Amino acid sequence: MFRINYLYEEEISSLMAKIFYGIAGEGNGHAIRSKTIIDELKKTHEVHVFSHGKGYAFLRQFFPVQRIFGFHMYYINNTVSSVLTGVVNGLKFPLMCIASLRYPFMFNKLKPNMVITDFEPFIIYWAKFFAVQCISIDNQHTITNTAIDKIKNQWLTELYSKIVIHSFVPNPDSTLITTFFHAPIIKKNTILVSPIIKPEVQAIKKKKQTQKNRKEKKNMKHIFVYQTSPSYKRMIPVLKKINKQFIIYGFNKEAKEQNLIFKKFNKEEYVDDLTTADAIIINGGFTTLSEALYLEKPVFSIPIKRQFEQIVNGHYINKLHYGTAVKEITEENFGKFLKNKEEYRRNIKKIIWDENRELFEELSKILNKDMKNVEFIQK
Repeated sequence: MFRINYLYEEEISSLMAKIFYGIAGEGNGHAIRSKTIIDELKKTHEVHVFSHGKGYAFLRQFFPVQRIFGFHMYYINNTVSSVLTGVVNGLKFPLMCIASLRYPFMFNKLKPNMVITDFEPFIIYWAKFFAVQCISIDNQHTITNTAIDKIKNQWLTELYSKIVIHSFVPNPDSTLITTFFHAPIIKKNTILVSPIIKPEVQAIKKKKQTQKNRKEKKNMKHIFVYQTSPSYKRMIPVLKKINKQFIIYGFNKEAKEQNLIFKKFNKEEYVDDLTTADAIIINGGFTTLSEALYLEKPVFSIPIKRQFEQIVNGHYINKLHYGTAVKEITEENFGKFLKNKEEYRRNIKKIIWDENRELFEELSKILNKDMKNVEFIQK
């Protein structure tokens, strides 16, 4: 159980810290990761959550969430539209700033001891204004805080990504990076930890491990598909030509077209379809990728163009032989992927998972160190 190690156990029951937790609302990945962390923190601390967009919609199902206004990416043909994203967010920016005024009101009212951000920018700026310690927990900081491989013809996208990351999360006091690959750390106060896997997925894997391989093999018939960008419709005709069943999420519809089954997001069905899949097709988003690797699923990745985080993930999928990352899907490259999928699965099985212990231990150490000088409140 997560606890503040330097306090006596009997003291923990009567003392807790106030933590503000800001979460980016672009996609569901930030929110899914943060929920697992927040559930653990709430065992011993008072946590106040802030989010927007899909993050807000997801998290409010589980606990109170303060709604803010945040940035959003716009896609055309599986490509980030820099112009559309820049123009729309530029026009919305004054409204975002006005909405962020919820933060100083809450800082003055509740006086938090600590701020945690999962790529939510406004909370860290207000934390600095109020001189509150800030921890960043995300996967984006591999790009700025580690010496990742140089990827051919991506220097401009990499530069743009670094500018965005530095602008969104400027100099947190500590940075915890969730990652499925390891690159040398080049910035102080940076710690690499394994990807956060939600308890439901952990429970499914443990249940699977008690089943006979024969039964598991029998269940693995379909290919699981999740698309961050619903604009990538050119994939559909290719999948119809492949003699496999595909269960597809991300297009926000319920339909059946030949060998394709489209589904709207449903937590139970989504996890079950992922668990029983033979392999997966994704863009390059971190959360679904991490869960797929945890469940030992070979990965076919089509990173969204100009989204450098996904391009990096795709690069390391290829490098570590966990699957195949391509610019576009074709019958030929997907057929090659299927031929090699058992080799990919063998490589994936070599990954050592710690069931989230590493992150909670490191987070505990940071809180222990910082809270020696912060004020506690009575429950």
